[in-house]
Amino acid sequence: MKRSIIIILLTTCISIIQAQDFHLSQYEAPAVFLNAANTGIIEGSYRASIQGRNQWRAFTTRPYVSMVANFDMPLNERWGVGGYLIANEAAVGYNDQHLVLSGAYRITTPGQDKHVLSAGLQLGVIQKDMRDNLIFDSQYSEGTFDKNISSGETELAQSKFLPEINMGMAYKMKDENARINPYAGLSVFHISSPNESFVSLKTPLPRRFMFYSGFEIKTNDKVLITPRVLSMMQGKNKEINAGIKGEYKWPEEKVSLLADVGYRFNDAVIAGLGLRYNEFIYRISYDITTSGLKKYSGGKGALEFSVVFMRAKK
Repeated sequence: MKRSIIIILLTTCISIIQAQDFHLSQYEAPAVFLNAANTGIIEGSYRASIQGRNQWRAFTTRPYVSMVANFDMPLNERWGVGGYLIANEAAVGYNDQHLVLSGAYRITTPGQDKHVLSAGLQLGVIQKDMRDNLIFDSQYSEGTFDKNISSGETELAQSKFLPEINMGMAYKMKDENARINPYAGLSVFHISSPNESFVSLKTPLPRRFMFYSGFEIKTNDKVLITPRVLSMMQGKNKEINAGIKGEYKWPEEKVSLLADVGYRFNDAVIAGLGLRYNEFIYRISYDITTSGLKKYSGGKGALEFSVVFMRAKK
């Protein structure tokens, strides 16, 4: 009986952890992870990025850490290829890694940059695993825990591999003579809804639907303002992130100052700063908690950084 209760409780806890994918405040930095349709649709030879997020430090000495590495390049005028790596480490002894390959096709006619419409597909694998630090009541002897005593939990898997299938579409207007250039994208993740349970129960990984949009507004030759919004839905979980990003081009054309502010509804206020220098973009941001967790965390949220490199065409 105790064994069954432990398995049910463990399954419930893991389900809570897995109920929603991790989120990023700088969600546009890893372009391939944002949308398969962005893969290789760039004005450069290739693009690479790395991004890190550190959160929940107010609650534990081992915070939830997420790392994302992203790479893509155009094959020709129509096709782009790339992929991304993700590593998530949770303080509760659970982590997952993603290895995903990505491809995109430019639907609109190459050679004209005013309207760019593309579609993309991603295939890969997700590995989910738990550390060997789970404690069961069967490992106690006369009130003392002994790690050398077997837990007897033969149904509990330590690692799980899941297939990953994602797809998306993206549109962007890029008219240098226009004052306003809109863009939008739609992505669907975990299309096959694979079973992610570590025990004999069936727990499909919910599909995640994501829509994002924005407007790049030129106020003058030096200032670019971008209002933007992102909406995600996964199972019963919903998330809306709205904000505005600004860029000021320094008199030296190769340098720009970046700043952004946003609000993740019922969760956090996001503030960020950045620098564009030559082919690099450096950004850092911080989430200030506004949800009910604020009274326990003191408003402390998540620290995030990203570096994006775009190699110019020769």
